Amino acid sequence: MGNSRKFFQYFKEYRWSNIFAMVKNSGSSPKICTEDFKNRVVVITGATSGIGYHTARKYASMGADILAVNRNEQKSQALCKEITSEFGVNCNYKIADLSSLKEIKRVAEELATMDSPIDVLIHNAGIYLTKKELTVDGLEKLFVVHYLSTFIINYRLREKLKSQEKARIIMVGSEGHRFAAWGLRPDDLNWEKRRYSGLKSYGSAKTSQLLSMIIFDEDFQSSGVTFNTMHPGAVKTETGQENGAFYRWFKRNFFDKTLKSPQLSAEALYYLGVSKEIEGVGGKFFSLTTQEEPAPPALDKEVAAQLWDISLELNDMNLQENIYDTIVVGGGIAGLTSAAYLSRAGERVLLIEKNRELGGLVNSFSHNGFHFDAGVRALEDAGIIFPMLKELNIDLEVVKSPVSLGIENEIIDINTVADLQKYRELLVKFYPESEGEIDDVLKIIKKIMKHMEVLYGVENPVFKDLKRDREFIFKKLLPWLPKFIFTVGKINRMNMPVEDCLKTVVKNPELNDIISQHFFKNTPAFFALSYFSLYLDYFYPKGGVNKLCDALKNKILENSGEIKTETKIIEVLPGVSLLKDQNYVDYKYRNLIWAADLKTLYKIIEVQGVEDKVKIKLEETKIKMLKNRGCDSVFSLFLEIDEPLESFAKIANGHFFYTPSKLGLGETHRSELNLLLRNFESVKREQILTWLDKFTKLNTYEISIPGLKDSQLVPQGKTGMIISLLAEYDLFKKIQTAGWLSEFVQELENRIIDVISQSVYPILKDKIVERFSFSPLSIENRVGSSEGSIVGWSFEKIMPVVNKIQISDRSVFTPVPSIFQAGQWAYSPAGVPMSILTGKLAADKVIKRRRFKTQ
Repeated sequence: MGNSRKFFQYFKEYRWSNIFAMVKNSGSSPKICTEDFKNRVVVITGATSGIGYHTARKYASMGADILAVNRNEQKSQALCKEITSEFGVNCNYKIADLSSLKEIKRVAEELATMDSPIDVLIHNAGIYLTKKELTVDGLEKLFVVHYLSTFIINYRLREKLKSQEKARIIMVGSEGHRFAAWGLRPDDLNWEKRRYSGLKSYGSAKTSQLLSMIIFDEDFQSSGVTFNTMHPGAVKTETGQENGAFYRWFKRNFFDKTLKSPQLSAEALYYLGVSKEIEGVGGKFFSLTTQEEPAPPALDKEVAAQLWDISLELNDMNLQENIYDTIVVGGGIAGLTSAAYLSRAGERVLLIEKNRELGGLVNSFSHNGFHFDAGVRALEDAGIIFPMLKELNIDLEVVKSPVSLGIENEIIDINTVADLQKYRELLVKFYPESEGEIDDVLKIIKKIMKHMEVLYGVENPVFKDLKRDREFIFKKLLPWLPKFIFTVGKINRMNMPVEDCLKTVVKNPELNDIISQHFFKNTPAFFALSYFSLYLDYFYPKGGVNKLCDALKNKILENSGEIKTETKIIEVLPGVSLLKDQNYVDYKYRNLIWAADLKTLYKIIEVQGVEDKVKIKLEETKIKMLKNRGCDSVFSLFLEIDEPLESFAKIANGHFFYTPSKLGLGETHRSELNLLLRNFESVKREQILTWLDKFTKLNTYEISIPGLKDSQLVPQGKTGMIISLLAEYDLFKKIQTAGWLSEFVQELENRIIDVISQSVYPILKDKIVERFSFSPLSIENRVGSSEGSIVGWSFEKIMPVVNKIQISDRSVFTPVPSIFQAGQWAYSPAGVPMSILTGKLAADKVIKRRRFKTQ
């Protein structure tokens, strides 16, 4: 029957009495059920806010165990923590994006195979869109979330529910089904033949719920399982937050003011799920707890049968699971950033990480109740991290991470710019004969600090919406640009190695060492001598540095992105846009962002099938990359100490750079080490250990105590400590080959503990309960970073990537147009902020490329 003929048929079936009843019921209150529901299992979708949240609390308050199906893991954890502590019932959750058929089927399978029965299932998850959006499967999003997800879950649960003999299924519907006045269009569920309307699409999805209820109710007629749909009333929820700032403002300031509390809906859902008054009642539509007659299009059995057949076909649809708009390889901070922005932009994105955990060098772990940071010990904003968090709407709780500096028995705390004077006094105390040289160094540092103020003087424009934020453009960006351009020129003139820069003003080699020996060899002077500014910028996420990566991971999943861990890519075939993993599973991509080790990429990339000019450039780049090497690595010792935090807080801050001797390393880590490495085959162990004595006594240590930044990170009365120093990868590799790596690591650990306990922390040695360490080889194996590097490329060779800030946007390009690069290997020098920036730049290039192709 044609659509217009359907409309006239429905029009004839409308009854004014039903309309009047609907209006009357809109002001009514729900019936209240006082029966308890102890030891029953209630499954609720979309339970972290609004109706779902209050419904979960209502059922829990009456003794029911809750299983929530939500998008956001952080909110799910908070919900279950609240419910368990407040009501003493079990609360668990499953994470699923109910706009993805793959995710819907997965959670449906998990529910169907649960050991416990499902006593009540409430389909509450919902969205409201003003503009048409397609899911990763190419289906209209509102239709999938409101209707198809409920159908697939209900259909998969048929056998389980029938075997239980008793259960109640409630779909949160809406009087909004009446917006589908013309009826459902089974031939155009994707809104390709009609102009899209948010209200009409919403009405169609809610009508679909009611139509499926007809057949489900018939299917379960002889069982004790009932299917009903409930209009929740005009209550305040977060539905529609996806529709932009203007919609949210209008909803908050006008529409929400007329709405009632969602607790009313929760009371109604409890009544419909528990009350004996409606035992065995099914196939009905309720306005709260008052039964109503739905609109005629929602009662059309002919259309219901068509919809059922289409739904079964969609349930069996080939999802082409391994074809993606973009694949991001590398789950470190750069890859997470790229995937977060791409998933937000609606890309079908897959993030692949070879390890079980994400984060790379921005990672934390727990051991015996002690929380340790495995990579960076703190973070600096650099005008990048906080703007990124703001743009992605991520709320990250942070604290300042103040730094202490120490030489021998003198320690100072760095809290403000004024503390530069304390640093001067510290240096003068140990090197009084070099007071003039110290002042010259401080002049350079002050000059660099002014450059840093300009460099990070505004939020990085890459993280701003320049098309809409005119105020930022005219009041901040344009006045800042001339200063930035002028400053960049000065920065580029300070690109010489820090050692050479210091030699121009410092003649005292010990003073030179004490300033520069905790930098990587040949670090560019500007990057190195900006350390005082960075000390003032350090912050620490509550719970550990991994919380930054956890937040990005959750944002990816929330936006329907996919993450696949413990997956190692062993082959890249750009000619056919294909990746292969260690199990020879294929992944097709339209764009690839390589946010992992670049030397690995060029070792496994195949040139067959690419254009000749690309092939030539690819081979040239491959040679350049593979003949280079990573920067210095680190050795980190992790200590679990039976001593309270207070004992260490009296000595220094939780982030501490300490040098036990004013003499400095001299040539210990340069010519003397190089001599050992060149003649390694003829060098005796005793010679290496003698060198190690000197190396550990004269070095500079980075000491981190996570518990002094967040006291929840250690057991009561205990302290966790991380002691790190720069280390040469080649030495560890040669000793491993010689077969005595374990002995060497033990000797190094012993010496570090001796040096630190005999100097700054005398309480340390006898209080160590357990210890373990990570070497450059550990970093190479765990993170996959060539030569165990923690900041990308070595500064001692010609840099194979972009290393000028004014052209940083070019750093993400590779010879292959569909492959981009990001992370510490894409730009030099690179810390966490620069890795984030390259991740964002790579995502922007992919999005721009997609838009260009669709024009």
